[in-house]
Amino acid sequence: MPEDLRGMLQESLEATIGALEKEDNFSGVVLVCDATETVFSGAWGLASRTWKVANTLENLFHVASITKMFTATAVLQFVEAGQLALDQPVGSILTLRDTKISRQVTIRHLLTHTSGIADYFDEENEGTDALPKVFETTPLHCVRHLSDFLPLFSSGGAYFAPGDRFQYCNAGFILLGLVVERITGQEYFGVIGNKVFVPSGMTKSRFCNSDSICENLSDGYVISCVGEDERNWQRNVSRMLPPAADGGAVASAVELIRFMQALRGGCLLGQETAQAMCSQQVDAGDGWGYGFGVWVQHKKDELVRYGHTGEDPGISARLWHYPASNVDVVILCNMSQVAGYVSRTIHELIAV
Repeated sequence: MPEDLRGMLQESLEATIGALEKEDNFSGVVLVCDATETVFSGAWGLASRTWKVANTLENLFHVASITKMFTATAVLQFVEAGQLALDQPVGSILTLRDTKISRQVTIRHLLTHTSGIADYFDEENEGTDALPKVFETTPLHCVRHLSDFLPLFSSGGAYFAPGDRFQYCNAGFILLGLVVERITGQEYFGVIGNKVFVPSGMTKSRFCNSDSICENLSDGYVISCVGEDERNWQRNVSRMLPPAADGGAVASAVELIRFMQALRGGCLLGQETAQAMCSQQVDAGDGWGYGFGVWVQHKKDELVRYGHTGEDPGISARLWHYPASNVDVVILCNMSQVAGYVSRTIHELIAV
């Protein structure tokens, strides 16, 4: 990265995040790296408001839907190995006879959010800072395995015919996780550890339930408004979804950079498959596309960035790669809906 751009980025981020932190509106870490070195890094806010423990770059954070990139990587490994085909119906792998899931839904449809199947979480109408309504009748502690998610959406009617259009769908990645389990005969979480985390050098990344002890994991916080000018902070544990194939991994900023480097470097997938994963497979609207478990942004015919976002109660995350400048960006926050603001500050400087 040119020295003048580096200076502008550092100055802009320090000012932007400093102003947010002063008002207690940012808590987390930011890491920006180019091909050879760290361009910017920092940690702000508290990992534990109870014990007044500060966030550090070594901390683990929940990454929410960034997990979809891990799931997609594992699925594409099975495609490369000839154990799966992209256009193979998911019903030929999983037993879906007693469900309303169309027999026409394929692995490709699930990876690109074009399946049209019912979701268990309507993010557009329910919002990302609320517990999905389905858990009002199904207690969170009853959902510990991927198979426990299936009844939450499998009886719902389809939104549209498979392949008809793009609509973001968490349930599709639950099905992909179940496919991973059926192929391997192992639990999804262990497969991702062995096939994605280990070869990427992500030695501390894992999946943690809200009631698990996870060393160096920053607690997530949501705001409880109690007055016009007053607010309280609450732990997000009562709104935390169980870890699954659509979200729930925990990782550090450094280890997410390692994942992106491993994906590009041939440690996880062949070059052709990795390129397809991170290229637009379907138009998602407003200048965005979606690859296989990856958001893709273009400007005219130029690929600007690819990666994923993550938003859950008390969790806000961004992971981007900018091919033109060979820059990776990680923003991990243990509070809601703040990573996007910082991400835009970086984007406006890099994507010129």
